[in-house]
Amino acid sequence: MLADDGGLLSISGIERAFSAAETLRNPRVTEMVKESIQVQRLSAWASGTLGLLDRCLVPLIPTPLVINQLSNCYTRSYRCKALANPSKERPHTIPFADELLTSPMSRGWWTQVACVTYFLLIGLGLYGFVYLPSSDNTSEQLQSAASTHSFEGHSTRMLDFETVPVVGQLLNYGLAAFFPALEGWDSALRVTTLYLTISKLAIFASWMVESSRLRNRYMPARFMAVFGCLSNFSVIALGACIYYMLDTICTHDPASFWPTSTHVPEAEASAILPALLIGVLGPTLLMYAPFMGSEGRQWLEVIWTFFPLFLHFLHQAFTRHYRKRTIGTQAISTTLELPDVRSASSLRTLYTSVFVICAFLHIGVVSYVLHPCNDMSLQAVFGTTYPAVHLVQGIKNMFVWDLWIMLLAALLWSFISTLDLRRAGLTDISITTVTLFLLVGSVLLGPAATIAACCAWRERVLCFQRGQSIHNAELTEREGTRRVFENVISVLRRYTK
Repeated sequence: MLADDGGLLSISGIERAFSAAETLRNPRVTEMVKESIQVQRLSAWASGTLGLLDRCLVPLIPTPLVINQLSNCYTRSYRCKALANPSKERPHTIPFADELLTSPMSRGWWTQVACVTYFLLIGLGLYGFVYLPSSDNTSEQLQSAASTHSFEGHSTRMLDFETVPVVGQLLNYGLAAFFPALEGWDSALRVTTLYLTISKLAIFASWMVESSRLRNRYMPARFMAVFGCLSNFSVIALGACIYYMLDTICTHDPASFWPTSTHVPEAEASAILPALLIGVLGPTLLMYAPFMGSEGRQWLEVIWTFFPLFLHFLHQAFTRHYRKRTIGTQAISTTLELPDVRSASSLRTLYTSVFVICAFLHIGVVSYVLHPCNDMSLQAVFGTTYPAVHLVQGIKNMFVWDLWIMLLAALLWSFISTLDLRRAGLTDISITTVTLFLLVGSVLLGPAATIAACCAWRERVLCFQRGQSIHNAELTEREGTRRVFENVISVLRRYTK
């Protein structure tokens, strides 16, 4: 704004400055006025619906969430460079518009396309879980087996949980669905259910990470245990579609990908992997172990049904343990410019471990199915057959629908979250590259391993976004893995005394 000759103000410079400010402020002021009118209408109970919402719904929502939502339009401001920056001891946590790596961009039609796709997947799920089993009599036969606690033609009886309050019938139905696979009556069904249950590692790993992010403290993604329990008592495919759709809707703002928004506290990040190994992988492997008796496998299946709750409590226990271990060490604070590299290292260790497990699972299952000694095919394991000639075939069809809809929902979420990084200016990866990676990786290494690899890369991008190197962390990934197993043993010893 200063003239070149002597630093004196010029009329043309002042006009250009006010013109530039007007160009920046007009759209923002227009949006602020529009938002203010909506807030006034809500507070004044301009309609019966708004009055009902303000009286009944708003008091139930946490105050920080209400304030954050009402003041959302006011935070997209620009820095006043003539004033001193805030003190480093109390850095601001919401970036100014000119601090973003790129100009804030909306998803445009991507959000609508993603939501429509999620709803289509939910519709396909209802078609595969409700309509088709009803049309070929699978639902009626499965309900009969759950009621009589036995399958026609087999002498082995199932445990009866009818007396368990509220969830007794659901436990019997779920046990009946898994029972033929656990007993080994059909090899293809056993392989399908094993592939499904271990693939859930990638799903629950992403759920636990997203539920721990600061941006989701008051968002639906926070309630991982609720979504997990509802999914295990029904089908995880529908739970995955709903969870990922809500997360996609709630993270549309580019500021949601700033370090202070995506930060996962170090103790919580370190606690996810041991919680998954003990709460998910351990019961799953025991459930399919050949040395377990029939009754033991059934009890493990019932325990496995509640693993989202166990996962939540294990995560809390390991988080407290890691916090005690880190007392006295130098803390790394997360600011707008500096992500927590130790937390990022723990998250990458988590996703790398899940990637290795799921990749070995996929390669092992495909190799086993294609081996000449086995009278099986990929269609028999990963495909459906209609009409089902017997009850076990109908049960496998339902598990196949569950598997593919769950993985497709997670792949769609991985695709959208990668585009969000590109939209926020954190990477310049192309849509074609992302699509090819997800497609080729799903074929070669399996969808679950591809999802884990995509999430590991995503954490790397979030940590490198301000040029920070993960190698600056005091805790490397190799050391982090060693610490995970040391702490698993330590916690188990303390709680088994």
